[in-house]
Amino acid sequence: MKLDRFKSWHLDLMVWVLTVSALIACAVLEDLTLYKAGVMRHIFYRKMEHLAGIYSPEMLALHLSLATVLVIYALLRVFTKRATILQASALIILPGLFVAALNSQTLEELYTYTYILFSLEAGMLAMAAFPLGKDIFQLFSRTSNTKTA
Repeated sequence: MKLDRFKSWHLDLMVWVLTVSALIACAVLEDLTLYKAGVMRHIFYRKMEHLAGIYSPEMLALHLSLATVLVIYALLRVFTKRATILQASALIILPGLFVAALNSQTLEELYTYTYILFSLEAGMLAMAAFPLGKDIFQLFSRTSNTKTA
């Protein structure tokens, strides 16, 4: 199976569009929390649930290590000339935004804080999924070719 047809920028653009759309949806939800009490109550309790579970202080180390690994992976792809500067910058910008959002006191006060973190983390993982999957596929196809030869 050849993965050369997936070298286009369409996947990167799609990930960026979805991430920006999710962040815009977070802004709309934040605006709705000012006018609708039911929306505010639901989002507030979900935020508290997520801060106690997925984004608890114990789990933050896992999220930060994931962001660090993705930045190192992007730098390695650039240094081995397997990625363009544009792809690598996307893999560096999204984890950077995620870490900045984690440390932002202003964002932490928003009701949609955890949804913003979800959006950035999903974009970060989606941006890295294709190049990482392609590298793993090539690695395993090389090892399987050497075993059969």
